[in-house]
Amino acid sequence: LPSGVTVVSASASQCSGTVATTSNSISLSGGTIPANGTCTVQATVTSSTPAVYNNTSGFISTAESGTNSGAGGSASASLTVLAPPAISKSFSPNPIYSGGTSTLTFTISNPNASTALSGVAFTDLLPLGLSVPTGPTTPQCGGTVSQSPSGSRTLISFTGGTLGKAGTISASCDITVTVTSSTVASYANTTGTVSDTTAGTGNTGSDTLGVQAVHPSIGMLKQISTSPSGPWSKTINVAANGSVYYLLTIENTGDQPLSPVSVTDPNLN
Repeated sequence: LPSGVTVVSASASQCSGTVATTSNSISLSGGTIPANGTCTVQATVTSSTPAVYNNTSGFISTAESGTNSGAGGSASASLTVLAPPAISKSFSPNPIYSGGTSTLTFTISNPNASTALSGVAFTDLLPLGLSVPTGPTTPQCGGTVSQSPSGSRTLISFTGGTLGKAGTISASCDITVTVTSSTVASYANTTGTVSDTTAGTGNTGSDTLGVQAVHPSIGMLKQISTSPSGPWSKTINVAANGSVYYLLTIENTGDQPLSPVSVTDPNLN
């Protein structure tokens, strides 16, 4: 067998003969094939390394005809071992302020140039304190995105996704879900493994969302002038019965939008 392919199992009695195996070879001895008949030898093999494995058998031989080293005396086949889909995840923006929202993006991709993938699926159990304020958009990436309670936490699920062959525009796809939290903390989050119906189980994706405390704050500067166009200063000298003008400048000095904002000055008359 090619390097990287190993034998898992094979029945010892096949074709009225004996099948012997090692980790990387299969052999039949003492077999019988009836006239004008056929016989099949089967073995289960595996590989943990994605690749295309080309394999050609040795020449077949019998006591009656000897070794057939010509056409039809050996057989060839190719085994394609697929790589599973891959997943990564990220929060943006990150960090957010308490009560704000962040977009959680899952990126799934197909590393196989020869085969599209179907039935792509994964789950993500959000940390306690992180939630999905509105149902996620579905479908995405050809599959269904949903959320459901899991105890006191939120479970995001994706099923039935499709990915094109590597090198095509559909080989990678983003799934987005809006999340929020009102509790200041650092939320480390790792998905379950991503999988599909053909290539099997892949990796997990991880990221950490920071949620910061809000600090609302407002400031005001009051200045005076004898002209409506300035110049402005904190103090001026003015003749009796002269006109004065005030300029009030309001500044948001915190980290949150402020609304509504109002100003009164009870000392003016």
